[in-house]
Order: sequence, then C-alpha cells, then structure tokens
Amino acid sequence: MTANIGQAGNPQATAARERSLMSRLLGGEFQQLPVFLSLVLIWIVFEILNPQFITSRNLSNLVLQMAEYGLLAIGETLILLLGEIDLSIAAVSAVGGAILAELAANNVNPYLAILAGAASGAIIGLFQGFWVTILRVPSFIVTLAGSLGYLGLLFVLIGQEGTVPIMSNTINAIAGNYLPAWLSWLFVVISIALVAWSVWRNKAARRSMGLPVKSSSTMWVRVMASVIVMILVTVVLNAYQGVPIAA
Repeated sequence: MTANIGQAGNPQATAARERSLMSRLLGGEFQQLPVFLSLVLIWIVFEILNPQFITSRNLSNLVLQMAEYGLLAIGETLILLLGEIDLSIAAVSAVGGAILAELAANNVNPYLAILAGAASGAIIGLFQGFWVTILRVPSFIVTLAGSLGYLGLLFVLIGQEGTVPIMSNTINAIAGNYLPAWLSWLFVVISIALVAWSVWRNKAARRSMGLPVKSSSTMWVRVMASVIVMILVTVVLNAYQGVPIAA
C-alpha cells in the first residue's frame, strides 16, 4: 500500500502516465487514426469529383459491395497477425459459394445450403492448417498449391456454363435486403454494449496480469468514438432503405 501511494505521488510517474496527446500520437498509440484520416481524404476527393458520392444511396450500395470483401479481409488479417499468409482465400470462398449455389439450385433447404458452404471453408481450412501446423510446410506453398486445386474444383462444380442461378428467395434476401429501422437500432444498442464490455474486460485483464493500463479517459474516448460512428452510419443508411442485411 505504501509503495502504491509513493508511486501515485511521484511527479515523474504522473507525468509519464499523462503524456500529451501529440506525444501519444507520434508514439503510435492511435494506430487507427492514419487509416481514418486516409478515408476522410478519399471521401473528400471523390465527393469533389462526384457530388453524389456521399449520399445515403451510394454509401448503402458501397456497403453491399464491400461486405464480401470485408469478411475475407478480416480472415486474412488474422492470418497475417500470426505471421502467415493465405493465397487461397479467394478460391476457397468461391468453392463455398459454388457449393451453396449448387445445393440451392437443387432445392435444398437454404439454411442447410448456407451451412454446407460455410462448412466447406472450415474443412478446407483444417486441411491446410494440418499441413502448416503439423507437417510444418510453409503456408505460402500450401495455400498457393491449394488455390490452384480449388480453382479446378470450382470449374468442376459450376460446369462449363460458369454460372449457377439461385432462385431461393431466402438466400437472395440475405444478399440484397435491408433491416427494418427498429432492428438496426437494436443492433446499435447491442454493439455499444459489447464495445463497452470489451474495453472494460481488456482493462481488467491487463490489470490482473500486471500490464500497463491506459487511463479511463482514453478508454472512454475510444468507446464514445465507436458510439458516434455506429450512430452516424445507422442514421445515414436508414435515410435510404436501411442497414443492409449483408452488413
């Protein structure tokens, strides 16, 4: 207790904890800020080129278009954080989509078709993970060879036509429909609660392990920034047709 009081009253310790905003910024504490500023710059440039760019309709269409690539990017990011690489992600996702489409075209229950498409990706991931983690084959080689093989499997699945029409209203609704306003706001409330819980849990975990803990003001600023972004996005999307289900 005495040691803690001494540290709390130490001007040097206090100064170290309360660094200026600029020093923290230059030190890389706000890693997402450069990305955000880059996005703002892109928005400004495209809005100047086309005044219709920052409109509810266009932003809603952009969300629909980027949902697929966003999901793939999340998966690839997790792999890169482990120091590995996956060159087969596009081919694997295409195989999963082809399996889903083929099952839907043959009047299989749409939810079973979706589960089968997702399961195919999981099975392929386990197969490639076995080669990388157990047999210690470099992920670059495994996924490069896998991508070629999965593209061949894709051609077998979809045939010479190259397309498979999906007539299932359920699957098509997931791809292109929108949430009602009340449900989108419910998701916002749930997301805000999850963000706050995640920040609190991270702080408690770091404190229990004796790791440095950021000040409460910094953490609450992060929570409030997330809240503002989610509310603004929901307001903009609801001004058109609503939040896309794909989002």
